[in-house]
Order: sequence, then C-alpha cells, then structure tokens
Amino acid sequence: MSDVKTYQMPQSDQEQRKKRSPNFYIECKEIGMLDKDVASRMGISPANLSILKGRWDFVGKSLEQMKAKLKQETKKSYIKNKGTMKDDIKEDVEKAQEEKEAAAPVQPKEQEDPHADYEKYMKELKQKLNDETGAKTALEDKVKQLEEDNQEDKEKRNYWEREYKRADAARERWKSEHVSLKGELDRLQADQQPKQTVSELNEKIGDLKEWIQSLEQENMRLENEKENYKQSFKVVSDQLGESKQRSYHLFELVKMG
Repeated sequence: MSDVKTYQMPQSDQEQRKKRSPNFYIECKEIGMLDKDVASRMGISPANLSILKGRWDFVGKSLEQMKAKLKQETKKSYIKNKGTMKDDIKEDVEKAQEEKEAAAPVQPKEQEDPHADYEKYMKELKQKLNDETGAKTALEDKVKQLEEDNQEDKEKRNYWEREYKRADAARERWKSEHVSLKGELDRLQADQQPKQTVSELNEKIGDLKEWIQSLEQENMRLENEKENYKQSFKVVSDQLGESKQRSYHLFELVKMG
C-alpha cells in the first residue's frame, strides 16, 4: 500500500491569495494606492487585477460606489446563506419526522367487506328508482288532471262562443229594432204622443248592450285561461318525459345489479 502525499500551498502564497479580494482592493484604494501597486501587493499582474475588477463590477466606479457595491453583495451573500441554513434546518426536521413515522408500529387496517359498498350502492339505486316512480306517478296524475281541465275549458269556450254568436245576432236584431224605434220616436214626437214607451225601449237597449259587453269580456278571459293551460300542459309533459327516461335508466341499472 502506497502512501498518498497531499500538496500544501506555502504560507506566503496563501496570504497573497487572501489579498485578492474586493475588501483588500478597497482598503488599498482608501490609502491612495495605484492599481499597479495594488496588483503587486496581491502578487498578480495589472491585467489580472483588471479581470478581478470586472468580476467585482468595480470598473469605472468611484471609491464610494465600490464600497456601496461591496456592501450590497455582502448583504446578498448573507441572505443567501441565511436561507440555506433555514432550508437545512427544515430538511433535518422533515427527515427526523420521517424516521419517527417509519419507526412507529403500523396499525393493521380492518378488513372491509367487499360486498358492503355494492349492497349500499344497490340500495341507493333502488331508493332512487322508488322516488322516481313516485314522482312519475304524481306527474302522470297531474297531466291527467290538466287534460281534464283542458277539456272542460274547451267545452266552456265552445259554450261562450255560441253565446257570443247568439248575443251578436241579438245585437244586430236590436240594432235594427233601434233604428225602427228611432223612426217611431221621430214619428211620435212629430205627433206629440206620450214618450213613456220610447224611454222604456231605450232602457232595454242599454241593458242589452251591457250584457253583450260582459259576454265579450268573459270570452277574452277564457281565451287567456286556455293559453295558460296549454303552457302548463307542455311543461308537465316535458317533466313527465324526463322522469320516464330517468326511471328507465335506474331500472336498467338495478337489473344489471
């Protein structure tokens, strides 16, 4: 086995290497030394000193600017080293926690029934199917009721249409009679006959007009109700279709189970 020999730099060279720093350069400049003299103190050539100044960002800067630059770099180095220390501490804590957890005895897990989840799932599906079936039945009943109401509204509408036509015919008849009565009135006035009969006829005509107007209003109301029932019927029919589709899918899932 051969002995390994290591090279050790002479003490003088070590001292000169320590001098090749921005701190030493600034100290030399504070006492008024020229760059060539500083290079000689560092044990390097002026050209190599220029290279070092470029690395330190000292080229073209005054002494105060170089001091500010050195202070800024020192602060950055401190913050970086501080952050590294925090990371090292955090890493050590995490490593210790992992070792602690690894050393802790592992608690055996309770064996789960593989059929439990399946039975629970099937139970939920059956409950959903029952709910959907109930909702479907309720919607079917509602549709049936709406169909009955719609049929009743149709009958009412047909009735009022007949009444309207009858009233309209009566109005035309009374209109013709009114013209005749007007001619009679003119004749009676000309003959200076009593006006009691004409006043009664005018009152009767006024009552008939009010009756016809009420029939027109009722017909308009029924038209509006008819349109509302149509819209409600469409909404419920769409809901029934969706419910039937959901019930079918749930039923198929239950059969597959």
